[in-house]
Amino acid sequence: MQIGARTPIGNIDGFRVEAPGGRIGWVEEMWLDDEGETTAVAVRLPAGRRGLLLRDQIDELLPEDQAISVRPDARLLELEPPHLDARVGDEVAASWATSGNALAVPELLPATLPGQTPSAARSETSFLRSVVVLYAGLFVIGCVLIGLCFLIPYLVAGQFY
Repeated sequence: MQIGARTPIGNIDGFRVEAPGGRIGWVEEMWLDDEGETTAVAVRLPAGRRGLLLRDQIDELLPEDQAISVRPDARLLELEPPHLDARVGDEVAASWATSGNALAVPELLPATLPGQTPSAARSETSFLRSVVVLYAGLFVIGCVLIGLCFLIPYLVAGQFY
């Protein structure tokens, strides 16, 4: 779904953040305004850094894929490490702030080559492998049980049957 100025985003915590070149990170935290609407998201980048992605930098929301795509010219604002503030009594507050520096959106390789479409071959291979392992395990269990059926009478009575 394309994101407009008034489109509600909802809960996108843990979604992948996709740029035109590939995945750049995932949503670690949502930042809300006074009305409870998501206005920005904290993005965890692969290098361990964190960036703030403003709502107007989000191009499309893909809930079925648990992903958001950003605009090609998207800017991530660098987040400083979280600060812990001790308050009066038992109250504790944590806050993040941006340094004001813009992080470059990492250029990542696409998952498929240009002109190719992703196929389900990997999932079929893993399913086939699971079936083969299942039947091999059942065969081994059957052989062990049959062997025990002959071994126990031989040990007790001296005969295989």
